[in-house]
Amino acid sequence: KAVALTNHNLTLGAEWRVRAYDDAAMTTLAHDSGWMRVYQRLFSTKSLSWRDPNFWTGGPNAEDLDGFTQQAIHLPSSAPFARYWSIEINDVTNPNGYIDIGRLFMAGGYQPSLNYSYGRNAFGVETDTRVTRALGGNKYFDRREPRRVSRIGWDYLPQQEALEKAFDLQRQAGIDDEVFLILKPGDLINLTRTSFLGRLRQLTALEQNVYRMASTGFEIEEI
Repeated sequence: KAVALTNHNLTLGAEWRVRAYDDAAMTTLAHDSGWMRVYQRLFSTKSLSWRDPNFWTGGPNAEDLDGFTQQAIHLPSSAPFARYWSIEINDVTNPNGYIDIGRLFMAGGYQPSLNYSYGRNAFGVETDTRVTRALGGNKYFDRREPRRVSRIGWDYLPQQEALEKAFDLQRQAGIDDEVFLILKPGDLINLTRTSFLGRLRQLTALEQNVYRMASTGFEIEEI
């Protein structure tokens, strides 16, 4: 369902390519993403002035990415099942002289059959920044990097789906294993904003509200 490189040092002009093969010799191609920009469009044309240097591409500038964990995300149109994979990176102008990838995340996924329930979803940032007030009234801050948090819930999911997908996901991941949240796969402009590597902050029991329908949800915190 998804291939992601997280916490990397790739530059704004970097490209990458993901290929999958059916054989160890890598001769039978099962999937080829083609060359992709690491940093996709981040702004709609309507939100930019024609004087902006990124008006035509909508891509980010370096300052636009401050506060984001740098990541590259590939969502295959179909889920290839292959044992052998190849990831190529083209970033010859990287001033560091090397490529640093914090994590490679490759996994299947769960996309609920129904949209989340309105009123049971929230997406924002939290921080552990400490504030101290001096006797004179001035505030001093011990800054901690803000992190993204998403809370999503469903009032009526088919009960079997809730057991096979939502329940099993929580059982396998617990609160210590990692998950990768892609909040809106079809919203490519906001893919960087609303996708992140995280953990389940708490586990949510399934509740049966009506016959053969279950209520559940996830709360995911960025790591």
